[in-house]
Amino acid sequence: MFRIATRRVLLSPAEIRRPFFSKITRSAKKMIGVELTETEKRDNQIDKVFDQVTANAPPGVKLFSKLFKPLVSKFVNMAAENQKEIQLLHDSARDLISRDSGLSSVLGADLQFSPPLQQFQSNVNGRTEATLQFQVIGKTQGMVMLSSRDGSISQLLVEVAGRHFDVGTKPPDSIKGKGGTGTTRFDIDDDDGEFMEADFKEKDK
Repeated sequence: MFRIATRRVLLSPAEIRRPFFSKITRSAKKMIGVELTETEKRDNQIDKVFDQVTANAPPGVKLFSKLFKPLVSKFVNMAAENQKEIQLLHDSARDLISRDSGLSSVLGADLQFSPPLQQFQSNVNGRTEATLQFQVIGKTQGMVMLSSRDGSISQLLVEVAGRHFDVGTKPPDSIKGKGGTGTTRFDIDDDDGEFMEADFKEKDK
């Protein structure tokens, strides 16, 4: 089941004029052999569809299609960017789960992951939030529940046979330079078995 939050898509005067200039740019790139961006490739496909549909249409319909095309282009590109973000979140979650030693002992190695079974996205005042659910399968199977804000995973939970695992949202080699406090233990003399505890504060880098 897929659920995508709906948004009101508004176009500014500049966005209404943009397809005309975009088409010139794409044509120029094609002439000199420069590769098109993914957005430009999608706009090319939209142009082809509109040209085919309105090939024998009355002038009024063709005029309406030119006004309607920017809205379609914006919606299609927005949906493509959302799907790209979902894929990146899914890939990141797979990597984090595969690294988690606690889950490895329960699920085993060679994990398989399903595509998102449920997904929800919203964009409020420029801040994006998303939730995903998908399965992870090893020697047993579990359900993954992911929450994100602005493209970064904020919470990653895995349920396996009624047990809940809270997976860290950052790989070990990325946790640095954030600052913080903590306590660590040092074994000064390996022979006496005594430890000394010390508080530390990490400076921001």
